[in-house]
Amino acid sequence: MWGPNTVHGIVPKGSKAGLQVTDKGQVTIENVDGNGGRMEAYRTHYRMDSGLTLRDWRYVVRIPNISKAALTADGATGPNLPNLMFEAIERIPNLSAGRAAFYMSRGVRTKLRQQSSALVKNSTLTIEQEGGVPLMSFHGIPVRRVDAMAADEALVS
Repeated sequence: MWGPNTVHGIVPKGSKAGLQVTDKGQVTIENVDGNGGRMEAYRTHYRMDSGLTLRDWRYVVRIPNISKAALTADGATGPNLPNLMFEAIERIPNLSAGRAAFYMSRGVRTKLRQQSSALVKNSTLTIEQEGGVPLMSFHGIPVRRVDAMAADEALVS
């Protein structure tokens, strides 16, 4: 739930927001091949100062311990993703306090689509167009794919 009183991004005081790019120009790299070889290369320095502040912990919900091996397309066995997402929504005290969003890996998002299609009569998964780009949402909350998320983490007890 993104909002000024829930959770939001921050930047350190006195720094610039966003990605800063500095072109370092062309340089000669020595001993490239281990035999004294040289080559010309272009160097660029990237820097981003950013942070996250959590104002109210009740507005962030995590659904852990989703076994990719146990996920099935019909949801008959293993985790039932729509039910888990409904439980997560119900833990949020006030959905109008900010902008809610779900974040998940490509594989888990695929299984969510398959499970919702298998239960199409009860599905609350929709795919709408926003600026000509398909936007997947669950019960009106955007479902965003984050490829950097790993679904193979160790069990959280």
